[in-house]
Amino acid sequence: MIQTILADSITQGGWACEAALLTLITAPEDERASDMNAELVAALRVAATETDGISRDLARRFARLYDIELEKPPHRARPAAYGLALPPLPERTVPEEDRHGTPHLDLHNPRHMLGPFDIALQMLSDISGLEDSSVLHRAASVARSNTDRWTEGGHRAHAQRLTSRQQRHSYRPWAYMVGRRAVGTVLGELLDAGALGDAPTLPAYHFGLVDEQIVTVEPQPLPEWLPPIWRPEGTASYDVDNWCAEAGPAAEEYARAYAAGRPYVLAEYGQWRSLEWGRPEEERRVRTTHGHALSAAFLLPKRRAWEPFHAEVDRYPASRSLDWSDKELVVHGHEDWTDAPHRDWLALHPAAGAELGWHHDPRELFTWRGEDGQWRARTVLLVRGQLSHQPPRHATCTETWQVQLSESGYAELCSAFSRLKRTLAVTRTLPASRRRGRPEERQTSRKELARGV
Repeated sequence: MIQTILADSITQGGWACEAALLTLITAPEDERASDMNAELVAALRVAATETDGISRDLARRFARLYDIELEKPPHRARPAAYGLALPPLPERTVPEEDRHGTPHLDLHNPRHMLGPFDIALQMLSDISGLEDSSVLHRAASVARSNTDRWTEGGHRAHAQRLTSRQQRHSYRPWAYMVGRRAVGTVLGELLDAGALGDAPTLPAYHFGLVDEQIVTVEPQPLPEWLPPIWRPEGTASYDVDNWCAEAGPAAEEYARAYAAGRPYVLAEYGQWRSLEWGRPEEERRVRTTHGHALSAAFLLPKRRAWEPFHAEVDRYPASRSLDWSDKELVVHGHEDWTDAPHRDWLALHPAAGAELGWHHDPRELFTWRGEDGQWRARTVLLVRGQLSHQPPRHATCTETWQVQLSESGYAELCSAFSRLKRTLAVTRTLPASRRRGRPEERQTSRKELARGV
């Protein structure tokens, strides 16, 4: 029955096809069926030759798990739209949003139609030797013609559907949804026309459009020691005038909890939302640096605590893009093009783990173990509610990533890296209110955490 349902989703194409295939691929080994029924095999054969380059690579990836032979996509002539002489692309800008969070999209600007995938499309245009403008305009035309049940009718129709479900735009905005389908179509068209040369076996994976690992992260409940959003005692729920001014006292309150919290938090990136009047927001970051303090007379560049990781989780921990120039202890991952449910993540820096003699556990994502087999460092995702949905009034919700150390891990880290210093940064934001004539307000307060574990 389950295979029949998934086969039906695959034959629908688009988002339903991609979701069904990724579900099959990421299913735990002990939960996979021993064989595939005829309907599912037939659906895979169709998906493997369709024009969407993302879906057909997913179909081939799954077929390999069961040694299913699939035909190669046929050669197709390149659409004439790729040969058009078009004006240069406009500068890359972020569309402004209205008071409901719906972006004001310029329908004549292909970048606005494609979300973050305009960069991926420019990469494909460079490889193919085609003009950026023609490739992006082709993708934008595909995006506008998308007839998915959620995106049909444009971004305002999409916003209305979300509003009816009290859902926000934080996960899949309209431009992201149609842009992903557009980049999949363009990838397929260029591959079928031979415009990408000797393409790798699974191009969608090679170009960073698919990530099988991040979807396996299991959210966990908040520990008792993690403090909720702090407000002064007696503050009325509708009183948010001092929300940003309270960032300093809030950091003071949080610092005591973080200093005593166990396991030791090496790094944290947390987003908090409150559905009080004005919908105030809070962001918390815990950063750990190391090394001897230098005299203030030396005007040296500030060292990073986290190294950016612009690659899918599948490449962790072996990514060659990391240089460890500041001896960072943590990497801050960014899922740009993989349709991951979480766009940001934190993990122990692979170079730091190697320096400590730890090894990454391939069965537990982001977990590092010592010679005794016990965990030393791990990443956890703490969740309360959904940031993309409206919680009940007076409630708060959060998604918080933490890199935690065990007692042994902390002791070994202190031995290898001198003078650890943890800093908590609390940023409070009060969105703009046209009704009250108030611009957006933001304030950050930092507090060094007490040493010791």
